[in-house]
Amino acid sequence: MSVYTTVTRAQLTEWLKNYSLGALQSMQGILSGIENTNYFVTTSQGKYVLTLFEHMGAAELPYYAQLMSHLAACGFACPTPVANCHGEFIGELNGKPALMVTCLLGESVVHVTSAQCRQVGAALAQLHHAGQGFGQRMLNPRGPHWWKSYLQLLRHKVTPVELRLIESEIDFQAQHAHADLPRGVIHGDLFRDNVLFEHAASAGGGNDLPGNNVLKHGRIGGVIDFYFACDDVLLLDVAVTANDWCLRPDATLDRDQLAALLRGYRPDSMYSDAEKVAWPILLRAAALRTWLGRLGYNHFPLQGEMTFTKDAGLYQRLLQQHIDAPAHIDTLI
Repeated sequence: MSVYTTVTRAQLTEWLKNYSLGALQSMQGILSGIENTNYFVTTSQGKYVLTLFEHMGAAELPYYAQLMSHLAACGFACPTPVANCHGEFIGELNGKPALMVTCLLGESVVHVTSAQCRQVGAALAQLHHAGQGFGQRMLNPRGPHWWKSYLQLLRHKVTPVELRLIESEIDFQAQHAHADLPRGVIHGDLFRDNVLFEHAASAGGGNDLPGNNVLKHGRIGGVIDFYFACDDVLLLDVAVTANDWCLRPDATLDRDQLAALLRGYRPDSMYSDAEKVAWPILLRAAALRTWLGRLGYNHFPLQGEMTFTKDAGLYQRLLQQHIDAPAHIDTLI
């Protein structure tokens, strides 16, 4: 989340006439994240999040809005899209597709505890269960086909060492289709900044900017940012999540946090033999995907008034760590 497309107060006031949300009281750009333009919007009826989509067209967005509506209706804590006066979720603002959703309580965390990792694993399991009843399908936009095509854009930007590792990993992943693993709706981007924790110090704020505190007594207030959601191997979603939530500065995964996340996701610890075999491979696939994405953001940055980039090299080192020292479920739980 960043601000690439500036929205003025006058523009937003006019746009809100299409909604029954009351009068605009305040608006604030959101810095965290790197995909879309986001604002906190407070009206006389409540607090919301406005997203302007920088990469996706309006025709691509109903899947995500309807998925969030479905999950919220199932009792999963996620933003609920707000329809305009014509019953439509997707509008247009400053030439970009736009969506308003409800604002959840809580804030994201930087310093993570094992207890929080366990809660995140449990939340991911709840999301996967609720997603079983969703009737629409979406191919993974960051799957193997994307790795290959995106590499062509990056080929003359990356170093020879980076290029060799990317090509080698794409070739390795091509040998593993994971056809025997459970599939369904995945979040696809459940990083720390996409999970909000409530705690005793939160006094009715909502989607606060990330702090450096450890929320020792927190519980999850909700999951946000579903714009990488799709259908894929469920355990891949766990791997994407683990690679961020359990990641240490030295590009290794914290074993205690990883074990907690895996137990939270599957409290009985009953992972199948196929899942155990696939786990180290999926960790590598998840690291490759994130590394490629960050390389792209760094080499082809969008311009905006508030932008935020992330360290691509960290995920290069993580991928190499997964190759050199595979993590096996049996050694963790």
